[in-house]
Amino acid sequence: MSLCNRFIRISDIPKARRLRDGHNWIHKYPHLTSLGNHWDRDEALLKWVFAIRNFGIGESGKKVIDLGTNNGCVPHVVADWGNETIAMDCINPDYPPPPSACTMLVADAFKWLAELEEESIDVVFDICAVHLFDITHDDEIGNYGLFNIGKLVHRVLKKGGRMIISSDAGDEDHGEFSNAETFIKMIEKSGLKLTSPFDYTVDDDTFYSHPYKVVSLVFEKV
Repeated sequence: MSLCNRFIRISDIPKARRLRDGHNWIHKYPHLTSLGNHWDRDEALLKWVFAIRNFGIGESGKKVIDLGTNNGCVPHVVADWGNETIAMDCINPDYPPPPSACTMLVADAFKWLAELEEESIDVVFDICAVHLFDITHDDEIGNYGLFNIGKLVHRVLKKGGRMIISSDAGDEDHGEFSNAETFIKMIEKSGLKLTSPFDYTVDDDTFYSHPYKVVSLVFEKV
């Protein structure tokens, strides 16, 4: 499996749609809101599919956490492959989640991760959520949500465990948003390491979510 550390591209959309349709995720795990099914929105589709690909299609036997799930679909997909999966958020989902083997949990991520057994988890997902947990920002730390969650994730991951991120990245650092370079530095301060050098290429093929680029990142506990 090739772990992807780069900006997501417009040319990734056709393959993401083929994976979605080939596995019937759009019907098995619908993300239904007043705006329709989010699987039909390229912004959500790309973030979810990149996270799933970086996890490994059909991978099983892992202990998995998804942080800030709300109505996200990724934990439901990986749970049904035979992974012990907890989808947690500080609030109940806006809409009923799809039926799956996933355990839904309402909790404070900072407190819950601090109480979790050390080195007990194989994979932690952050799909455009953790940077919103604490939007305090300064030049030394960056985004406090990312920095502090990074330390807690390092604590609970097994050696060789991964933190898989699909998230928005700005051109500058402010509030909840950081640029890709700062994003990586904040997580690596925890002791987690990016699995390969990040490709910073930006061109006409770069996909934008509102005014932000979208990063695919995989960190490992070494």
